[in-house]
Amino acid sequence: MRRLMRRVGFITLGILGLILVVLVAAFGWAQTGAGKRQILALIEQQVADPPARLHVDELDGLVPFDMQLTGITLADTKGVWFAADHLSLSWSPSALLGRHLRISDISSDRMVLSRIPESPPETKPSSKEAGPLLPNLPVDIDLQRLAIARLELGPTIIGEPASFAIDAKAK
Repeated sequence: MRRLMRRVGFITLGILGLILVVLVAAFGWAQTGAGKRQILALIEQQVADPPARLHVDELDGLVPFDMQLTGITLADTKGVWFAADHLSLSWSPSALLGRHLRISDISSDRMVLSRIPESPPETKPSSKEAGPLLPNLPVDIDLQRLAIARLELGPTIIGEPASFAIDAKAK
């Protein structure tokens, strides 16, 4: 019996060790240029349907904790409707285990929302089907800092072109 318990202990340690090695290798790979390009390709693939086809030129920083994205665009069939020159994201992925989305910082030098994107006709809900403005999320959100140095709105958004700066937090 003692021998069996010892073997089970060694097997358990071996499995845990293997999982740790795989996690460390995946984290290390995510820090390489090839890893970051593949991560961007996966994200772009997930956001490939209108109204929000995503394109990002580059991903830098410590993935997934403190990342910087450059050359971000969202487009629909009429072209680009959102662009950001540089976007920084600092967050705590481990907080998701406790059902909390804890974002330390989202910041951008410049964002441009030139127009509201088109929605495919079959996805537009009628006024009777429309739900609440904000969705019910399965996590609590703690946004400690949102900073946009320059947010430019196109003339179709509020009737004339406008520029704003945003510095906010939300919980």
